[in-house]
Amino acid sequence: MNFGENLKELRKKNELTQLQLSKILDTSKSNISKYEAGSIEPNLSILARVSTYFSVSTDYLLGLSELNQKKNYNFHDFFVSFFFGYWDKCQIRIYERMKELSISKSDLIDETNIDLEKEISLDNLVTIAKKLDISMDYLLGLSDIKYISQEDMNYIQSITERERDVINTFRKLDADNKDIIVGDMKKYIKEQRYESITSNNNIEKTGA
Repeated sequence: MNFGENLKELRKKNELTQLQLSKILDTSKSNISKYEAGSIEPNLSILARVSTYFSVSTDYLLGLSELNQKKNYNFHDFFVSFFFGYWDKCQIRIYERMKELSISKSDLIDETNIDLEKEISLDNLVTIAKKLDISMDYLLGLSDIKYISQEDMNYIQSITERERDVINTFRKLDADNKDIIVGDMKKYIKEQRYESITSNNNIEKTGA
C-alpha cells in the first residue's frame, strides 16, 4: 500500500475522523483527504508526525516495508537536527551505501535524475532508498537498521492480520500492563504445553 492508504487505515483503526487527525498533525482536513486520496504527497514534517503519533516506521508508511515497527526518537530533536545540518549526515549514509554497491555519483544521476548536491524532495529520498535497497528510516537517522534481510521479511509477511492487531494493541499499553500481559502469555504457553503432553500420553495409553 502507499502512504495515503496506510494513513487511512491507521486513522480508522484508531477511530479518528479526518478533522481530528488534521488537528493532531497540525494541518488541514482538506490535506488529510488529499493525502488519503493520493492526490498530494506528505512533506518530511507530516511524514515524521504521522510516524511519531502512530508509532510506525516511515518505511511502512511509504509502502517500502511490511514492518510496522515502533519508533523511539524525539520528534523535536529530529527536526532541529534535520533542518540545521542533518542533510550532511543523510548524504554520508547515502554515499556509504553507494560505495558498498559500487555506484558512482554520475551513475546515480543517470539512473534516477537526482543530484545529491542539490536540495531534494521526499519523493527523491524514496527513489534513492529503493535504488540503494536501504531503509528510509536509516537514511533519515531514525533507525540504525540499514535494511531488512529476506528471512526477516518472510517472517514479517507471515504475520496474520489478527497478530498485527494484537501487536498494535500491546504497543498502546504502559510498561506495567505490558509486563502483566507477558506474564499471562507465559502462563498460557505452559498450560498449553501441559495439555499437549497430557493429550499425547492419553493417546499412547489408549492407542486411540
